[in-house]
Amino acid sequence: MKFNDKKDSDRKIKKYIPLELFKVMIYIVIKKIKERGSEITLYEIGYEFGRYLNPKNIRELKSFFKKNNLGILEIESRRPLILKVRECAMCEGLDIDEPICYFDAGLIAGAMECILKKTVVVDEIKCMAQGADACYFKVEVVRG
Repeated sequence: MKFNDKKDSDRKIKKYIPLELFKVMIYIVIKKIKERGSEITLYEIGYEFGRYLNPKNIRELKSFFKKNNLGILEIESRRPLILKVRECAMCEGLDIDEPICYFDAGLIAGAMECILKKTVVVDEIKCMAQGADACYFKVEVVRG
C-alpha cells in the first residue's frame, strides 16, 4: 500500500484536525453504524488493520498506540488477559451508555493474533465513553 502525500513544504493546510472535531466525527460515525446494526464492521476493519501492523510482541503494539496518539496501552491482568487503554483517542470525553471502541477491539484482536499466533476474540468490557477511567479489552484465545 502506498500513500501519495505532498511534501510538508507543499501543503497549504496543516495535517492535523482538532481533536474535538475528530471526536464529533467519531460519535456521528458510531451512531450511524449502530443505527444500522453494523458494529461488527468497525471491528472487522480494526482487525484487518491490526493484522496489517503485524507486531511481533506487545511492546511493539504499545509503541504503535503511543506513537499514533491512540492512547496508552497497558496490560491490566494476564489471567484473564485484560488490556487497558488510557487516554483513548476514540472516546475520551464522549458520554455514551455503552462501549463504543469496536475499531480498537478489532485492532487489538488482529495484532494479538500476530503476537500469540492463535485465534483470539476481543471484547471491550469498560469504556471511557461510559465514564470508566480507561477502556478495558478482554482478550480470549479461541479453543478448537
